[in-house]
Amino acid sequence: MDEFRTLTLSAAVYVAHHMREMDRECLRAVSTITDPEVFGLNRWQTDGAAWALFDTFNEPVAIGGISQHVPWCGTAWMVATDAMQPASWKKLIRHSRKVFRNAAKSIPRIEAQVLAGWAEADVFARSLNFELEGVRRRAGRDGQDILTFVYQGSP
Repeated sequence: MDEFRTLTLSAAVYVAHHMREMDRECLRAVSTITDPEVFGLNRWQTDGAAWALFDTFNEPVAIGGISQHVPWCGTAWMVATDAMQPASWKKLIRHSRKVFRNAAKSIPRIEAQVLAGWAEADVFARSLNFELEGVRRRAGRDGQDILTFVYQGSP
């Protein structure tokens, strides 16, 4: 059975080394961090809530959280491996909805950045009740457009 746990350094580095190719492309577009070890360490050290999803074989298959650089605004992030199964995705969506709903009680704005053209990530953000706020034209490293989604919870 899948299980969510507080993010550990070993889980963060494992998922960073095994992330899906589209996750790697998105990371390359929006960050200067390209080394999996450094990315895993960075996610583990993030300011804010962070978790890992472990599969039935006790392997981490996804990591995510909300990095919070200021108290009133957070940035949602998530990386998965190709080992994610459909049932794991469903559990991840349910868990994430609850996390964002609870976080919105104290964080007025939670953002998510999605590489334009990555249809699955767009659908995923919307399934978590994020709304498309706008397009950051040519904001990616190689001129890619980046979609900005926002979750504001209840006023």
